[in-house]
Amino acid sequence: TFLTEGPSDVVMSLFGPDDLGQLVGEDDDSGPGLNASITRALEPGTYEVQVRHYWSDRTGKYRISFSEGA
Repeated sequence: TFLTEGPSDVVMSLFGPDDLGQLVGEDDDSGPGLNASITRALEPGTYEVQVRHYWSDRTGKYRISFSEGA
């Protein structure tokens, strides 16, 4: 699970494995408040997580975390 935290309204995208042009998942507000959350079972490989503000003209703080499921 990838999760953003903070007061900013963000959108998160997950790409991979080993193909940073392949979208695996995307989310806007599934986390708490305006935060994004993506939960996926991932195959081994290289992944990229991109976070952007929902409104392209906005800025603000956020934090991203990753937790591994059982």
